[in-house]
Amino acid sequence: MKQLIKIKEVIGGSLGNSSLIKLRMTGLRSTAEEKLKEIIVRPIKIKKSVRLQFTIRYQTNDITKNYKKEEALELLDERMQNDFYFLSVVTLDKVYQLDLKKDRITSSKNQNNKPPSLSHNKEKVTLLSAKSTFFHKLGITSKAGHLLKGKEAKFRQINKFVEILKPHLPIAIKNKTYKVVDMGCGKGYLTFALYDYLTNTLKHQVEMKGVDQREELMNSCNLISQESNYKGLSFEQGKINAHSGQLDILIALHACDTATDDVLIKGILSEAQLIVCSPCCHKQVRKSMKMPTSLSGISNYGILLERQAEIVTDSIRTLILNHYGYKTKIVEFISGEHTPKNLLIIAEKKYPISVDNKYLNSIRELKSTFGVKEHYIEGILNNE
Repeated sequence: MKQLIKIKEVIGGSLGNSSLIKLRMTGLRSTAEEKLKEIIVRPIKIKKSVRLQFTIRYQTNDITKNYKKEEALELLDERMQNDFYFLSVVTLDKVYQLDLKKDRITSSKNQNNKPPSLSHNKEKVTLLSAKSTFFHKLGITSKAGHLLKGKEAKFRQINKFVEILKPHLPIAIKNKTYKVVDMGCGKGYLTFALYDYLTNTLKHQVEMKGVDQREELMNSCNLISQESNYKGLSFEQGKINAHSGQLDILIALHACDTATDDVLIKGILSEAQLIVCSPCCHKQVRKSMKMPTSLSGISNYGILLERQAEIVTDSIRTLILNHYGYKTKIVEFISGEHTPKNLLIIAEKKYPISVDNKYLNSIRELKSTFGVKEHYIEGILNNE
């Protein structure tokens, strides 16, 4: 593995002089984890520090995670020894190719030496205009459209949300009106942002509804919608189960406890083409988990057991979505430095319901391993 050590030195050096553009791991080993395709890595800047963002691509979903330099190099070493044979390293000056089958490194001049972008959002130009009326009405900008002090992070967060959804949003179809619902919309920051982008940028015809249990908030949002001249956007007081009928897009970023599962169930039964959910609370699985003896080292520590419950819960959620024909990916919405609840499940309806029960079998294996009797989402769907 001498060549692997050398390429890590190249990566470390290119990070040091800010010339690293991207890495790509390919060429699966027979020992690679199931359904893995490739891993793409790029440097990003979060606040004042540079991290390496890993996008782990599977056949049915992507997982994105940011690491410090030392952690990233350790993970790269582990992945290359266990999962991949080939690694390409693109810097400003050169393109390196590591081939572990032949234990050699080749290099060539980079003909397209564009400086790397360290932006966490990739694009410096925001997708939403700060001059939009709703930003002012929500207290994020001045009347002239300038960001208010202390609201910069909120403005970036809202734009980041739209940026993440951008590649998953449907193409406008003539005479097609898209039905969109944001469950648990709160003050409506993201509801207004998505409606604005769908209608003013993508030119979709949209009927969008924000739903929340707080009537006063919904009245305030309806007033802002009217003042922004958003004719297709309304808000109503209610619960998740209050909405009925077919949906095109279902959003839920503030659903606590099993409300996350209620949202996924609603999306599945409504045949939503896109479901975007920030998974929250894993109490139901946590209470019923009985760790096997082989994993007793985890059960001795509450915080580790809590994290394991999160992993098991969200794994079951994505497998359920896969079974119902959704292609899923899990991404970080905002940096873990800001909040621990920073994941988004993005599910696109791509396939018919699975007939070979492979995803349901995977769920059974997970439950058996971790002593989970039944996941809430299964019980509800089985009764539908």
